[in-house]
Amino acid sequence: MSFVLTERPKNVRVTKALATEFRDMTPAPADRELSEQRLAAYRKAIEIGIFRPTVDWCRAYCEETKSEYRVNGKHTSTLLSTLDSIPAEMTACISEYHCESLDDVAKLYATFDTNEQMRRAGDIYRIFAAIDPTTSSMPARVVALCVSGVAFFKHGSRYASETTAAGRAELLLDGTVRQFATWLAEIIAKKGSRHVHRVPVVAAMFATWSKCRKDATAFWTAVIDETGTSPTLPDRRLAKWLITHTVNSGSGARQNAASTRAAPREVHVKSIIAWNAYRTGSTTDLKYYPNAKTPAVK
Repeated sequence: MSFVLTERPKNVRVTKALATEFRDMTPAPADRELSEQRLAAYRKAIEIGIFRPTVDWCRAYCEETKSEYRVNGKHTSTLLSTLDSIPAEMTACISEYHCESLDDVAKLYATFDTNEQMRRAGDIYRIFAAIDPTTSSMPARVVALCVSGVAFFKHGSRYASETTAAGRAELLLDGTVRQFATWLAEIIAKKGSRHVHRVPVVAAMFATWSKCRKDATAFWTAVIDETGTSPTLPDRRLAKWLITHTVNSGSGARQNAASTRAAPREVHVKSIIAWNAYRTGSTTDLKYYPNAKTPAVK
């Protein structure tokens, strides 16, 4: 194994000295830049009482360099080190590892990035959503779909592996994204809208909403309600396809076990193809070519 846990993780009360120690520790290779926006969100979370009372910190000793590195805890240690008074209930779950090489330290760091996405995404989205009245009262499901959908739009189908939960949550600090979240909440609140509750579809919704909000409202309402006057209309074709297909990974993957499975990118591209046909007043058979570029949104 490239890295070894030297002792069982231990929970200790966070003091200013401990927070400062972790803040000033040499960062692991590939550690990202400190985000002032994330710090501001975490500070606000503490102020309104929704910050988790336990933070996860990790350090590793590298045999190759004879040095110790901070593997996890940059933002939380930086934040807590600046507080005049650290909440009495604040504890840190500290784990310590031994690594043979600097490359092993980097590999260990990558596992913490993955764990954050798997275990704490919901908590992190909630923190960022709570700092603004626009999103604070939204259902967690809507917030998660919004954040993931916009991230898919910006980074593609590999968004989950190429971004962190906190990085995606920072999208909520953008006023335009918050406006989209409000629009999305209204659209997917409609009865019978489950077939659009999927990240690649929401990514397409964001793309179309960004192009023309009025037409996006009309188009996606038609996709949800199946109100098009003819089954050959783009909105009706997309609605039928989405109802009979499910995403083969991520959000929407288990909606209907009897449905035909499709890759997230296919779901996204077909949604855009249908929109483009709707905007140009043409028809479409939703043909998808895996090696073709994602069509521009019209």
